[in-house]
Amino acid sequence: MRFVHVYLVAYFLLVLGAIGALWYGGALAQMPAIWVLMAIIGALGLGVLLALSVRSAEVTPE
Repeated sequence: MRFVHVYLVAYFLLVLGAIGALWYGGALAQMPAIWVLMAIIGALGLGVLLALSVRSAEVTPE
């Protein structure tokens, strides 16, 4: 498994754990659903960008 895949899996597990903790603590019940959805999309987008930025550059032979 490539490093990028491992990074993405670990990041998604971290985001799911944070969402679960906020839900269990009751913090998500006080927020409107649209803001929760926007935060989740932003966190997942950040994870994808970070995973792609740590990817090694491929050198093409000339």
